[in-house]
Amino acid sequence: MNGPCVFYRNAPNYYQIKFNMPIDVPAGYAIKVLASQNTIYEGSGYVNFQSLNYTTVYEYYSSNYFTMRSMGPIYEGSLISIIFKGSKDSITNFYVEVYIDTEAIILAGTATSYMFYGRVDSQSTDANNFFYYLYSGPQYEYSRIDSAMTGTNDLRMVFYPYGTTSTGSYIEMYFPPDVTFDPNYDPNSDCTFSGSIGSAVCSVTKTANYVYVQFNASASYLASTPNPFPQYSYTWIYLFKIRFPRTTTTQYPFIIYMRLFNSSSVNPTTYIQAVTDCVLPRSNQLSGISLSGGSNVNTSLTLNYPAFVRFESKTPSQMNYVLQENEVRIISIFSNYGFRGIGTYSNQAQYPCSSNMPVTCIFVKG
Repeated sequence: MNGPCVFYRNAPNYYQIKFNMPIDVPAGYAIKVLASQNTIYEGSGYVNFQSLNYTTVYEYYSSNYFTMRSMGPIYEGSLISIIFKGSKDSITNFYVEVYIDTEAIILAGTATSYMFYGRVDSQSTDANNFFYYLYSGPQYEYSRIDSAMTGTNDLRMVFYPYGTTSTGSYIEMYFPPDVTFDPNYDPNSDCTFSGSIGSAVCSVTKTANYVYVQFNASASYLASTPNPFPQYSYTWIYLFKIRFPRTTTTQYPFIIYMRLFNSSSVNPTTYIQAVTDCVLPRSNQLSGISLSGGSNVNTSLTLNYPAFVRFESKTPSQMNYVLQENEVRIISIFSNYGFRGIGTYSNQAQYPCSSNMPVTCIFVKG
């Protein structure tokens, strides 16, 4: 892709590497991914073996590489897809390398040759940072997008251009391909400037790789506001009847690529930027479930169990099930970054917890 769909300097980026395995790889081997000129976010790595299903262990070293191990055999011809997030530095050129060999050789990192080695070279550019922030309904929380498994919600975005703009300036956006709009979406009324119906016209085009939205001011709005996105000014836009069916995970990151055209003239100056935000489960949607935290539920002279999170079902029928042999039920509780400031935790390590049924608690960093 081109336009705003590029890698950015001095900014976080998501990287995806795909390749077909040219040889059979035995069980017990490991994969190492190294990204030059990047600081990789711990917990952001994900490998997809397609039809092969392994419980992969991810470990992060230094700042620019991580490993994946405890995998079964990888067969020749298998499509491998690796995703991770890295903070790109100011250097334009960079590369991503993939190594596959035994766990011992990968961890040593001193071999001159490996069972498999691949490298991809790329470049990055500067973002223009004209985007300010976004949120969506019905939660309307800063920098949060609510997933809507049924129905739709609205997306509110704020722009603050630093570059010069003039008559007829407009925005284009590239959303992930699984974002959808309601079948009754009206391009003349379901996108607006600050909620003013009829102020904007938004075309929506869906492709296999993205959903493209072009946000233009309507003729009536241009008559009173010739420059819809003025320099050094906050501009609000709303998109209605939009649906985000999937929450953000390491496998499915959420990225919006944007381009601001500074006018409607031929060959205008453009400004580009990418925004990575979290699509989170809509809160308070499970009736009979309560979450609380912050108090100590069990204390003594020698033991103290802070209840950072207390999960409780007030409706017995919701939790009334019998686990079958080899069956595992998982309850995932997501926390924002503030939780990490309470202490230091190891990724995928077990921590003490209690319940009125057998449980194991694992901290997953992501």
